[in-house]
Amino acid sequence: MSAVLQYVIRRIVWAVPVLLGVATLVFSLIHLVPGDPAQAMLGDGASAQDVAELRATLGLDRPLPAQYGAFLRRAVSGDLGVSFRTGQPVTTMIAERVPATAELAMAAMIVAIVIALPLGIVAAVWRGSAIDYGAMTFALAGICVPNFWLGPLLAILFSVELGWLPVSGRGTPAHLVLPAVSLGLALAAILARMTRASLLD
Repeated sequence: MSAVLQYVIRRIVWAVPVLLGVATLVFSLIHLVPGDPAQAMLGDGASAQDVAELRATLGLDRPLPAQYGAFLRRAVSGDLGVSFRTGQPVTTMIAERVPATAELAMAAMIVAIVIALPLGIVAAVWRGSAIDYGAMTFALAGICVPNFWLGPLLAILFSVELGWLPVSGRGTPAHLVLPAVSLGLALAAILARMTRASLLD
């Protein structure tokens, strides 16, 4: 089994406890925040009866373990509830954004592969040379630089200062360049090191 495939499998396996941890954290934070969600939704002028009915509808009148269990069961079945802000089902809102997310993920993967494969091959061919050290230093920098910092920096340089690319939006390949590069560089760094290691084995 190749190193890349092993990496992908490990990431998929680790996604399960990560998702469970995030769900638990979000559930806990919602209940740790002061105030009654039902009261906040209805406003200060709502009657006690209306608040009680909404709490019963949302299941907020049950013990926390029962609420958490119901939350996980609904989440596993694909029912993420209804948005308090828009009134739309959360799954519908997520589905509306899947095409843009998939488009960006594919673009970031292409950027990562285009950068990583030549970098890893060059580093492996000239192992121990200045080219090897330079390529791996670049890869290390790609891993260390967080994309939430790199993204705004690229936007300031190429959108605000130079005006070459749009700073936000969607619809043309130019809109994908900056976010794809921001996300793809970190993955490119990892893939470059893995490519080098697999060629040297």
